[in-house]
Amino acid sequence: MASVQSRPSSASIAAMGLRSRLLRLWLRPARLLWALLALLAVIVAARAYWLFWPHPISLRSVTSEFVPMGSLDGGLLRDIAEEAAQVYGVPYRLATRGMPLPEDALEIPTGKYRADALLRELKHRRPGRGVHRLGITEAEVSIEDWNFVFGLAEMPGSTAVMSLAKLRPKRSSRESGALLRERAVKIAVHELGHTFGFRHCGDERCVMSYTETAAGVDATEATFCAKCRSRLRR
Repeated sequence: MASVQSRPSSASIAAMGLRSRLLRLWLRPARLLWALLALLAVIVAARAYWLFWPHPISLRSVTSEFVPMGSLDGGLLRDIAEEAAQVYGVPYRLATRGMPLPEDALEIPTGKYRADALLRELKHRRPGRGVHRLGITEAEVSIEDWNFVFGLAEMPGSTAVMSLAKLRPKRSSRESGALLRERAVKIAVHELGHTFGFRHCGDERCVMSYTETAAGVDATEATFCAKCRSRLRR
């Protein structure tokens, strides 16, 4: 005997259509959320690749600029600039006028200047395309949780700052001026290296190695190890 199938009522059809529309409306934000998460994952991966994976560093069309912050000997500034720029093989220039140390960067209890505040002050003077700027000061500088630092830099970026205060030999002698210049050149190359994208190097002789003491600075070379040097593209 043949069976008779009942047709769905108009009410049930309308209910099915409503459920379908609600499902589509629910899926739209879910799909949008997954798309946003996927885009975020790509951005994070690209940033991690840039920061942590050794990649070629181009020095084409790069100029280094050296800015005295506060009182600084002009001859010493020129020596640091000339020798540091020579390591990278790029032209350099000295700032036409120095930059006073900002009062709001001074920590009254310690008499030291906040390196991050000095960095911000340098950034206010836009260096221009392809210019990597290094501010040099005689004042002691520090950052949060660190009593003192030799310098601070954007990584990668275009601005860095360094201090000569802890680089001066404790005992004045005939060789102390040359030793100060040698140490200062190493720190200048190191901080500029961060602006180009170099991270700290595990080779203790490399100029990009990490150190917290003047003796550690003396133990490094004023140039790159073979691994870091291979990344440079002039």
